[in-house]
Amino acid sequence: MSTKAERKKERESEKRRKQLQGAIITSLFGLFFLILGIWGFLGNRSKYLGYKNSEDIRVVSATVDYAEIKSRKDEYGGKENYWVAKLKYSVDGKEYTGKHEYLSEVKKGDVLNVEVYRDKKGDFLIPEYTTESLYKLYNVLYLAAAGFGLLLLIIVVVVCLPDKKEKKK
Repeated sequence: MSTKAERKKERESEKRRKQLQGAIITSLFGLFFLILGIWGFLGNRSKYLGYKNSEDIRVVSATVDYAEIKSRKDEYGGKENYWVAKLKYSVDGKEYTGKHEYLSEVKKGDVLNVEVYRDKKGDFLIPEYTTESLYKLYNVLYLAAAGFGLLLLIIVVVVCLPDKKEKKK
């Protein structure tokens, strides 16, 4: 038969084990968001600076290979339709493919003008965005994700540390 002190010790041990399990899961989520935010920020910066610092920006004709209509809420809460088109274009005799978004209807086979830039590797790409304000908005979102991950990691540390101090006493 177990004594009252032994049962209390078992309950505390079980509570500590569950707390550590929760801490491990939370820290994994925090690490995921932290890595995702940093990776997104660095990738976003690389793409934008690749476009901004490119010495060869051109407007070329592109053929629509595939178009899909999608919808989203506009700034007033209404429904806004847009088309995502997969494009095929040629620059200096070399074929490239890319995606671009349009607010007016596009169909397969349409020929459209699209802006492209030469990246560091020498390939011509369609920029995801060309304005600094959109670049900054995406940076804020990526940094917010990284900050959320860091906050989760700090919470894990703060929640787990006091029990170690109590055990020493």
